[in-house]
Amino acid sequence: MDWGKYLYETQKQQKKQSKSHHSSLKEIRISLKIGLNDLKIKAKRAAEFIQDGDSVKLNLRLKGREGMFVNNAIALMENFKELSGGEFVDPPKKLGNQLNCIITKRKENAQAQNQ
Repeated sequence: MDWGKYLYETQKQQKKQSKSHHSSLKEIRISLKIGLNDLKIKAKRAAEFIQDGDSVKLNLRLKGREGMFVNNAIALMENFKELSGGEFVDPPKKLGNQLNCIITKRKENAQAQNQ
């Protein structure tokens, strides 16, 4: 086998492998003032990510006086979780003026698919 041909084939395989590599954590940003239909659209997209086996990081930024309404923000994240059909890895955490959580596939759905 020709050395040049061998190098060409190995480089071709490496490019193919690098194209198929994707992130397993997707991030979606929402705000406290998001409309219901906008929330449903983002939740639908998150559900697609979850069905593909990816985890979704939900990021909610509180601006100005919105920081006083953390309980409303957590309720909004709970609503998003229900719309997307996933479950929290851990409850939403407040970091400065942001709330973050990670949503993954529900364990009961995963067990049902295995059977």
